[in-house]
Amino acid sequence: MTSSTNTRPRAGDRGGSDPRSAGRWIGLVVTLVIVAIVAASLAAVLATSRANKTSAADETVARIGDRTADLVMAHLDVAAASLDQIDAVLTDAEIADRDDRLDRVLAAQLVAHDQLSGSFVGYPDGDFVFAYRDTDQLMLRRIDTTPTRRAIDHRLGSDLATDNTFVIETDYDPTTRPWYLGAAADVRSAWTEPYVFFRSGQPGVTLARARRVEGSVTAVTGVDISLAELRSFLDDLPIDDGAEAFLIAGTTIVAAPTGYDLDGDGDELPSVEVAGVTFDQLHELVRSDAPVDIGADGRLHLTDLPGANAPSWSVLIRTDDVGVVGALDQGARIALLMIAVAGICLLVATPWLTRWLRRPIEELRRMARIDELTEVTNRGTFLSDAEAALDDVRQHGGPFVVALVDVDDFKRVNDTFGHAIGDDVLRRIGEAIKANVRGNDLVGRLGGDELAIVIRGTGQAESDRILRRVRTAVVTACAEYGVDITIGASRLAGRTIDLAGLMIEADHELLVAKRQGGKGQVHWADPEAPDPTPLRLRLE
Repeated sequence: MTSSTNTRPRAGDRGGSDPRSAGRWIGLVVTLVIVAIVAASLAAVLATSRANKTSAADETVARIGDRTADLVMAHLDVAAASLDQIDAVLTDAEIADRDDRLDRVLAAQLVAHDQLSGSFVGYPDGDFVFAYRDTDQLMLRRIDTTPTRRAIDHRLGSDLATDNTFVIETDYDPTTRPWYLGAAADVRSAWTEPYVFFRSGQPGVTLARARRVEGSVTAVTGVDISLAELRSFLDDLPIDDGAEAFLIAGTTIVAAPTGYDLDGDGDELPSVEVAGVTFDQLHELVRSDAPVDIGADGRLHLTDLPGANAPSWSVLIRTDDVGVVGALDQGARIALLMIAVAGICLLVATPWLTRWLRRPIEELRRMARIDELTEVTNRGTFLSDAEAALDDVRQHGGPFVVALVDVDDFKRVNDTFGHAIGDDVLRRIGEAIKANVRGNDLVGRLGGDELAIVIRGTGQAESDRILRRVRTAVVTACAEYGVDITIGASRLAGRTIDLAGLMIEADHELLVAKRQGGKGQVHWADPEAPDPTPLRLRLE
């Protein structure tokens, strides 16, 4: 064997400097560099994505928490609205008289507001007038202390007149109750701590307000509002299966998703420990005023209820390791696998991958705005959009109409055809309304079988045609179930009234129509009428 194979090639020799071999090496190096650059770039993007995952999740959960808090306050606002109606209808003299008109006013609150389980007036001398629900029956209890103490229950008919009367034994003294003591000590309306209602066994709360003459309490009016319906709000939140939301007051759970027992101990509700949250974790969450990690159990988020006169409650959301944006981790793993097998392709696919990773967040943001059943905006979004639309009208002028839509006898549909058909009817109604309003009009579901419409830029005549077209479309869409709707409408008409006032007027007109047997129609509020309250129209 010669040693030529071990000598270096001379100048001019081809030997190891074969261009094809060098090209292969250069190509390999370039390929490795490209792969390294692509891998490094995507790794940086994914690292940033991972670093920002918690921030993105917190932002989304915070938005969901805010919407949930708005829904809870909308539910509780019924209590304040009911007390406002009682104050508007009954004078101090009428309260003091304690006659049949007082009975009918209290009972009418339960007819007007399904959320209420009771309305009442307590007096400093121990007298007590209390309208309440007993299953599907309206009852009225009167406790008189003079000339001798007696307590009588009255069963009320559909016209709110007394059907039957029962003498009962009770030592109930309203002046010793927390709602009376709280209202008497506060110039504002006072919320009680949440508790378990004796009759229904469901969580609830009382809002009470003192009436004073020359500084002295002459009576305390109040309403009991059930919190059981809030369970459906928490069940329907757009969060992953690994996340849950609760409504809490201090360390007490007020409302929880389906599957949690809120029977508590006697008339007390359970603590947050039932939800797997320790007191120390909750205290850290309150102190930090920011989301808190709780290890393998996930992350806690807290949102207080809005409003100066809101109860001191909060929405507590617990997300697991994956959380609301869990799909980002799955996408990251897929992306890393793609880098390993085709770095250059990943470089080209980076824009698509980024868009794909954003989809879960965008979908959650959409779900936070849209009512899942009817596909119209949910209550919180609708109220926010309507406020913005009203502000725009105030700045630039033009007509503005608010209409409330209520399904007539919707309970009959559920009882006759079942809740699945009831849900289908609500879907059809949502589709019919959206298809028959204009592109710049707003449609939202306020809750249950009640929807709302905002019509901008057109007067009452054209708005009335739109609303009647909506009603006709709903009747046609739901003809097989005999469904009709009643619409109460109110217009701005150059006034300084706010959105809440317009909605109250529209709600008043809707209730007037129903109480006067005028279901299946469009009923308009008169902006020139002096303090038009349907409660007064119903009772006088």
